[in-house]
Amino acid sequence: MPDIGATRNQKSAYPVGVLAGTEAVVRVSLKFSSNDQAPAADVSFNNAGPAFAAVVLNHVVNYRLPCLPPGGNFAGVQEFQFVMKNSVPRIFQSVPRNAYGERNFPP
Repeated sequence: MPDIGATRNQKSAYPVGVLAGTEAVVRVSLKFSSNDQAPAADVSFNNAGPAFAAVVLNHVVNYRLPCLPPGGNFAGVQEFQFVMKNSVPRIFQSVPRNAYGERNFPP
């Protein structure tokens, strides 16, 4: 497996060792069941391979949802877009949204 350029507790990084100019979209489903633990995360769409999915999963493991009430659950979706702009790799991420496409998280 190639060095993906990001590990737990690091900011997301463009995957190292992927084909130059490769761009990707990765969609991840997030399920929070505790306000102080990482969500369960599953890649639901990935058009470019495991290195890109690994970067996203290593990023979302740092998410917490402190506003989630004890015993509460929340499911959401977030998309990440990896692009090369003027030979500079960039990562864009959508605002997480719930299953209905709304951007509001639990109060």
